[in-house]
Amino acid sequence: MKAHIVRRGKAQDIRLSKALLKKAKLGNDVELRAELGRILISNTAKPRVG
Repeated sequence: MKAHIVRRGKAQDIRLSKALLKKAKLGNDVELRAELGRILISNTAKPRVG
């Protein structure tokens, strides 16, 4: 899937489709990591309860 980076004030946004987020099983809170030539998005690690 291709996307465009859109300038919005002092920030930049990338819009992701709901279907893509659902397929990746991403929730509302994610962790971002920058590497050379890419940005990785993953679920935040949640401590186990119990």
